[in-house]
Amino acid sequence: MNKYGLISLILTCVLFFLQFIPLGVYFQFENPFVNSHVRIPIQLFTFQDNKLFIWGMVTNGVFQNWFEVNILTGIFFLVLLPLAGILTIFGFWKENKTGKKLMNANFIFLLVILLYSIIGIPIYSEEILGVQFSYFDIFSHLNYGFFILLINLILALIANIKHPIQ
Repeated sequence: MNKYGLISLILTCVLFFLQFIPLGVYFQFENPFVNSHVRIPIQLFTFQDNKLFIWGMVTNGVFQNWFEVNILTGIFFLVLLPLAGILTIFGFWKENKTGKKLMNANFIFLLVILLYSIIGIPIYSEEILGVQFSYFDIFSHLNYGFFILLINLILALIANIKHPIQ
């Protein structure tokens, strides 16, 4: 079993399914994830009141799916990231050449998602946010989700390199 692949899978699930990571959770009769003292947001980018997540964007409290805003961004984020997670599920268990290929595909998918985040979001920023960004302006709007994606990419590379073959 590839431990780095398992950690990459966990980070992929966190990016895809969570809006924030709750810290200091206190339990009441309501949902404990809503009742937390500190929340670490997992959006990729933040621009004014727009929060760009893997699964969509929130503008002034209104949720918009990527397929409503920009279909190409939806394909890159909403199709490739779950596909990378599914390949990781099967890849980190298999200790053969097929598992190594699946871990390699996971790394390539995460690399494509990261490169689209850096290059594609500034290209389509006029359509997505209403303001045209240059390639270097996007780095001033990074948030924790982008760094989690970067750590996930590094772990996927390590999982690909250290994948055992028997």
